[in-house]
Amino acid sequence: MNYAVITKAKAMYGKRLKDSDINMLCDCRSVEDCAAFLRSHPAYTKAFEGTELRGIRLSRIEMLLKREYCLEFERLIKGMSEKERKLTQMFIGTYELDLIMWALRNTGLDAEQKAPLPPLYVPLIRKYSKTDFDLLINSRTRQQVAQALNGHYRNIVEKSVSDDGETDYFTTENELWKAFYASLSEYIEKNFKKDDAASMFGTCVDLYNIMRIFRLKEYFGFLADQISPFIIRPLYKMNDDTVSKLCTSSGIREFVSILKKTHYKQLCNIKNGEQLESLCNEIMVKKASKLLHFSTSAPAVIYAYLIYKSHEIDKIKTVIESVRYNLSREMIESYVGTKAKTN
Repeated sequence: MNYAVITKAKAMYGKRLKDSDINMLCDCRSVEDCAAFLRSHPAYTKAFEGTELRGIRLSRIEMLLKREYCLEFERLIKGMSEKERKLTQMFIGTYELDLIMWALRNTGLDAEQKAPLPPLYVPLIRKYSKTDFDLLINSRTRQQVAQALNGHYRNIVEKSVSDDGETDYFTTENELWKAFYASLSEYIEKNFKKDDAASMFGTCVDLYNIMRIFRLKEYFGFLADQISPFIIRPLYKMNDDTVSKLCTSSGIREFVSILKKTHYKQLCNIKNGEQLESLCNEIMVKKASKLLHFSTSAPAVIYAYLIYKSHEIDKIKTVIESVRYNLSREMIESYVGTKAKTN
């Protein structure tokens, strides 16, 4: 057991924003006030160090939070074994997919518009990826984006670009994420099959699939055979028969009745897609929190921390955006799921 890494992760987790902190953030009157509150909190003091808060925008705050998320990952993986380090590096690999999709959608931007990206992505890309960051960030065409990539990612993007230079972003993003999950699953199966990280990963895959199926059915009107290419594999506590039934279900009542017979029956009381996604995220965060308290696996603890931190950052962004539009505290709390009273 890697006591040093686990202790470090638990110490970072101990600084997390409690519901009482989120409620105090809800009471802020402006984006500047939100930034000042975050800078005063132990979890985000370093993130805002040296940053001018006057006139600060949400986009700037988001960049600072993302950068700190990446830096915390860097602090956590020091002292890990080579096998553990490789797995945890794969966990953080989602940032690369975000950057690839950003590059595909923004090839026409000039250097000044792209300037905020390098400070955030360069360190991790250069250390943990074979992507040519300089070529990617300076790409003027989607073909150049493909050339900056390596392996499966390059093949996926090359196939997605038609002769006239257009790209099917929806399909491309799906294929990139499927490749990411397949690679991560293969490594876990080979080296960490009985580790807590495998349990956390499997739960995330199942819940992502449930949310994907619901979104594609309810929001895009996809039929079962159209949904099938979007399923992430391998499944964990789900099976092909259950997935097939979810894909062919008619309406939310039948959808939740199928979930009642699965490992995720706690989802059966949802009434709409918003509740489904909120509860799926809650399940992942609760499992991550449990691992952070009790797991003796360093990769699992780091993975759990990254999941928890990502959820916390999303919650912060929701609060700040709501404050920006002068929404009531009660409405903000309904969005982020905190109680009216502090705890």
